[in-house]
Amino acid sequence: MLIDDTVRLDCVTGYSAPPADVHWLQDGVEVTTSRHAVADFGSRRDGGASGQRSAALTLEAVSLENRGTYECVAVNSMSGESVHSLQAFVNITGI
Repeated sequence: MLIDDTVRLDCVTGYSAPPADVHWLQDGVEVTTSRHAVADFGSRRDGGASGQRSAALTLEAVSLENRGTYECVAVNSMSGESVHSLQAFVNITGI
């Protein structure tokens, strides 16, 4: 990516009851949750108690500070169980 580009990272959770809370980490540190959009989708299981979520993290007008490793974390609020996605490396180049 070049400086000032827009980067979008997408994450889809597995089924969870209740649907999982989604968090994004940059280099192991949670990034601002207001920077991502979360939507429920797909069919519901267990009479509507379980579902999937998609979460997109959008980084606009990126700078060198946005360079790093990103991962999505899905957390079940009832059990506290969390699942981490594979990591994606965002490299920013150019001036």
